[in-house]
Amino acid sequence: MNCLEFDQSKKNIQHPIGFSLEHKPGKNNVQEQELQIQRLKLKKAYELAFSGAKSIPMNGFMLYMSGNGIQIFSIMMTGMLLYNSAMQILGSRNQFKQFEQQSGILLPLLLFILIQGVNFGLGMWKLGQMGLLPTSTSDWLSFLAEREIVVIASGGLEY
Repeated sequence: MNCLEFDQSKKNIQHPIGFSLEHKPGKNNVQEQELQIQRLKLKKAYELAFSGAKSIPMNGFMLYMSGNGIQIFSIMMTGMLLYNSAMQILGSRNQFKQFEQQSGILLPLLLFILIQGVNFGLGMWKLGQMGLLPTSTSDWLSFLAEREIVVIASGGLEY
């Protein structure tokens, strides 16, 4: 018995989902395949865009656990977070170079930059918590003009 022959007793068995006895090669099938490839590329672009979001909770926890003191460990962690985020933002065009021909790639690119900006913001928050950002008025006293003394009083005499 040939394995390709159809046994009459098994007519009522259904084919698996997605199986078709008819194959219609032609123009519509090629266009459908191209559309499916474009959808897959767009899906990969979104996966690349969201890849940085997976590290946000870990980075936040590590920054929290390193403490607010100015120690080499916390400074190095914060510096590496800032450096890596900035390099990812600056190199975002190279990251998405494989998707350049794809239409609608602007949104995943902006999403990637936004997520890396959140990572960068975490680093800036940590610098502020450590007191390394000039956020109070006492940090800017050297740039303020000295007050001109108008009147000097000493022992009841006026000069």
